[in-house]
Amino acid sequence: MKLTIQQKIYKQLELLDINEAYAVSKFLNSNGYANLTVCPECCVDDFVHVEGCKLGEIDIESED
Repeated sequence: MKLTIQQKIYKQLELLDINEAYAVSKFLNSNGYANLTVCPECCVDDFVHVEGCKLGEIDIESED
């Protein structure tokens, strides 16, 4: 699946959030950028996905 720039940014933020013990989502939410934690595919907040969300299944570290 070829990712759009919006999807790539979202996945990078999601990975950073995981690596930083979920501090990124807390920071974004508390500074008025909560929209950046919403999945552009399934529209769930805080880097969470619904079952079957293709973007949630992508491992950004293995993407080219």
